[in-house]
Amino acid sequence: MYLPVCFARLLPFMFLGAHIAFPAVIVILDHEGTYQFLSADFLQVNAKDRIRVCQPGPTFTAKQLSQCSSQKLAQIEILHQDFVRGALVAPSPGGTLFALPEGSKEGGSPKALWQQAQLSVSTGGAKQATALPNGEIIAILSATNPDRLLADYLSEEANFTLAAGRNATLQLQGRLIAAATKAMPQSEAIKSIRARAEIALKKNVDRVNSGLVELQDLEEVRKRVELSRLLYPADPPQILIRDRFAALELKLRQTQSILKALAIGGQWDAYLALYRGFQQYEFLFPDMQDTFRKALESSRDQHKLLAQSRFALKDCGGALSHLRIGLKRDPSDLLAREQSETARVCLVRAPRAAKRSTGLGVEAEMAPALRTNDFVSRFIQEAKLDSAEKSLTDGLKLYPDFPPLRLSEARLLEKRSKLREALSVLDKYDSLVFSQTQWDEGDKARRDIEFQMLKGRDERMSRLTALLKSNRFGSAMALVKEGLASDSEDQDLLFRAAILSLMLRQPVESKAFLTRYLEASQSLSGSPTRRRQAFSILSGLEQPKIDQPQVGASHWLSHSLLPDNILYDPASLGFNRHIARVNGSQKQFTEFQWKGDRLEAIQVYAEEKPPRMILKTRFGYDPATGAVIRVFDATKEDATAKPADPVLAQPQVNNIFSDEPTAASAKSVLPSGRQATDVGNPLSGQGFPVLLSTNPRLDLPIIEKLTGVQLGYTVAGNRYFHPFVWEKPTVFRVSYDESGRVKYAFPEASGKTPAEIYEFVWAGQQLQQISLYPQLADASADKSKILYRRSLTYSDGKLVNEKIIGPSAKPASIEYKYQGQQLISAECSEDSTIDGRSRKVIFAVH
Repeated sequence: MYLPVCFARLLPFMFLGAHIAFPAVIVILDHEGTYQFLSADFLQVNAKDRIRVCQPGPTFTAKQLSQCSSQKLAQIEILHQDFVRGALVAPSPGGTLFALPEGSKEGGSPKALWQQAQLSVSTGGAKQATALPNGEIIAILSATNPDRLLADYLSEEANFTLAAGRNATLQLQGRLIAAATKAMPQSEAIKSIRARAEIALKKNVDRVNSGLVELQDLEEVRKRVELSRLLYPADPPQILIRDRFAALELKLRQTQSILKALAIGGQWDAYLALYRGFQQYEFLFPDMQDTFRKALESSRDQHKLLAQSRFALKDCGGALSHLRIGLKRDPSDLLAREQSETARVCLVRAPRAAKRSTGLGVEAEMAPALRTNDFVSRFIQEAKLDSAEKSLTDGLKLYPDFPPLRLSEARLLEKRSKLREALSVLDKYDSLVFSQTQWDEGDKARRDIEFQMLKGRDERMSRLTALLKSNRFGSAMALVKEGLASDSEDQDLLFRAAILSLMLRQPVESKAFLTRYLEASQSLSGSPTRRRQAFSILSGLEQPKIDQPQVGASHWLSHSLLPDNILYDPASLGFNRHIARVNGSQKQFTEFQWKGDRLEAIQVYAEEKPPRMILKTRFGYDPATGAVIRVFDATKEDATAKPADPVLAQPQVNNIFSDEPTAASAKSVLPSGRQATDVGNPLSGQGFPVLLSTNPRLDLPIIEKLTGVQLGYTVAGNRYFHPFVWEKPTVFRVSYDESGRVKYAFPEASGKTPAEIYEFVWAGQQLQQISLYPQLADASADKSKILYRRSLTYSDGKLVNEKIIGPSAKPASIEYKYQGQQLISAECSEDSTIDGRSRKVIFAVH
């Protein structure tokens, strides 16, 4: 039977050293094959509120146990069963540790130690503890919202990994979810597991549909479908998802069977034609990738043989047609390229019937055409390309087959850097000429254009690298488009154009470039790694986007629209109210100077007679967007010396364009020193930069997702993001989630990797918590050490207080006062994390 679950009164947070004590606990037991969920305010193991945390081992003596570190149970959020190693484990930044009970006099294996331990709980403040029934411990969860933590624990498959494999893992997870749902039918958190399961199932089926999975992932989705059918057999949304997956599997099997039949029959062109609509699944079936390459090679070889047979029959046109198909299969085949040039020359220079002439003679008949061509040539020489194009267009209407005009057309396209089009025009020119002199002129033009293509590609790559290093994405995109005008089939440029379009918030253009890239790269020269990236990005672009309507007033820092109850801007962390004045203790006050909705300056004064200004911060706005783009320390602006630009670590995103790209970690940001002012680089120039996820030109979350590089910057008045303290402008590099909310922030240090990392927790757009941790060697957060934490509390949707815990033992707080729905003031207690002052905050009425 399932024991009833009683969620007892939750006690407030308690600060213990550098940790928070979580008073509510849930224990999950496997009691004789029945799962039990028990909750209380307090848990003891062997009448102690502590356990031992040890390095993994098969057995432990009493002496070994005494040498392990002792830790309070309330300080550990999750202890859970490792079903592979058969031990209760405590997650740790340095690796998984075994959790063992205290008080053992003989020692033993981890499982035996827990079987011998006595667990007891107390609820409602009761002093008398109640012993729990014996059973294997599945998990011990401690949190202020224990059912939410339980739902999170049950929803994560990794928590139930079994040596028996994924099938057994999913079955165990399913049984526990079913037991929790039956034991806690009223818990909203447990109810949310159904919605999570639906979202996870849809996400996995979408991934299979995109082809961005391996064969083992397909098998996992099958198991998830079975788990969904087991837990939610009659849930309409999940039935639709399961049916969609079944239809997809049927389509995959049928198409794979047809492709195999075509391969057996050697019908390689038909194979490639069908494969074009199936190519996104090439990563799902490894054998298909091998067959695809074989199909390309075999089709190439077949068409080369057919070309030779056409040559033997003096059918130059037929030979050229087959060779061009072969080159599409393998653009690097130099012999086929030489043979296609031979076939082209053979075709266009074949004897042609004598051109009919009027009685005036050829020279007199062509005199107007020659005159027009002379004008076109002169305009080209004088770089008046528009005039040349007008004359050329008029001339070709009257004389479409006049060779000199076609040669001039090719030269004009060359001047406009449309080199691939120019070569196509020369093909037409070659089919019209008769004399050796004219053929030689065409060959010279062709060599010139092909040389320009080779030379331009090398120069372009060098310029692109420099532009990307200085974050000039707009200029880089212009250069890529210039290159595509020269060669519209360049795979590298098409891929770069697709990525840069995404970065520049141009998803429609990106989709078009990706489609062109995938078509161009379906050859032996296509990079499998890049093709997979392209399929992944294209799949994301094809997902329907649900645009949330923005309501509220523009935030002064980011210019994004925020509802009235959102007091911290998710994009910049700036406070979302007009602060008029902050009166601080120890004879200090701060004034905020507003001009309409813009904060022009913040001035901090010492209360002397007259008051002495000790700090001034000034803000620079983007005239196009209305958002802050620079913050200046204006305290010494009147001094003779010009203030220095801040030297920032300039992130670089070149890694996305390598053939084997790897996501950059936070610590891989490279310093580039000071940059010259450049409107194309949002991080250059005087003052401190502000570059947010709301930037209309750059999609920072997309850039970070694709490259792992954080380009976001924001500025606060102190190192802890305290909204009412301005010590000096402090710049932070920020990392965004996919919703454009600040997820992490790194205090900026010139050319150095920051030693600390901030983590932000959100509920929708409402900030819930700010935590500061040291950074480990891999640049991740060491969550075993909390350096600073600010927890925000809401009531009826309004922020009512913030609790601050810092390095000292004395906590601080911010209390907000409202008049109806209007925020009128805030009071900050003495805060030793900053300067030890208390503050009274007065907000402007609006």
